[in-house]
Amino acid sequence: MRLPAAWTGVATLKPSNGRIPLDNPYFGRSAGPLARTVADVALGMHIADWEHPGSDMTGRRALEAYETFGDLQKRTVAATSGYDAVLAPVAPVAAFPAEWPMPWGFDAGLAMPHIAFTLLYNMSGQPASSVNCGFTANGRPIGLQISGRRFADLETLRLTAWYEGARSVDVVPVFPS
Repeated sequence: MRLPAAWTGVATLKPSNGRIPLDNPYFGRSAGPLARTVADVALGMHIADWEHPGSDMTGRRALEAYETFGDLQKRTVAATSGYDAVLAPVAPVAAFPAEWPMPWGFDAGLAMPHIAFTLLYNMSGQPASSVNCGFTANGRPIGLQISGRRFADLETLRLTAWYEGARSVDVVPVFPS
């Protein structure tokens, strides 16, 4: 959610894992709203508070994968526990042509570097938001990621709303009416 938000100039919140139940969960997957403003994201979080039955993940392979994610989760939470929030770019690259499958075009060897800043918070279960913080020289949006402590979704959204209100007017996206 943060990558599309960063590349389109909108706001979003990746909530803490499990906050919005998914039919096919795994440690790196979560769902949340994308909107023009942080206030609309907050409203979307209220609307999205539904229940879905989860699917059972069984088998040795799934458990081994979960152990790896668990280790990454522990290390990320430990590394960020001394901070109320961590600010970083959402992506190391700006938006790319819609016809491309990835920011690097069709080069499968370079398919995943664009998730370098979002991966840790996807796997750790920490909430992380995106809000526009600037534009490239050719006008493409640049997203600021604000990640918070585990289960501090509301605090993370409040920090994002504060930044949205305090940022310079020249970095506020202009959306069509």
